Amino acid sequence: MGVWAIITLPMSLLDLIFTILLATDYVSCGRLLDDLTQDEYFCYLDVGIVMTISARGFTLWVVNIILALVMLKDITTFNDSQGKAYKQNISNS
Repeated sequence: MGVWAIITLPMSLLDLIFTILLATDYVSCGRLLDDLTQDEYFCYLDVGIVMTISARGFTLWVVNIILALVMLKDITTFNDSQGKAYKQNISNS
């Protein structure tokens, strides 16, 4: 289970970085939303669609990060408690 947490954190970070890079490529649509031409409207529409597809499952991404951090915390406390129990067994023998 610890391997899953160790793999999940870098993959989630990579996913976030690629989404940010994709967003920076699509920020040049034009003016503000006040007086849009049809081309600018479609540019913003395209950006919305692309970002929705690229950042799909963002709620599951957040849940994945939280579970990975909890898993890593539990593993470290489990290893600490197992180490203490092992040392007590050795000293009692």
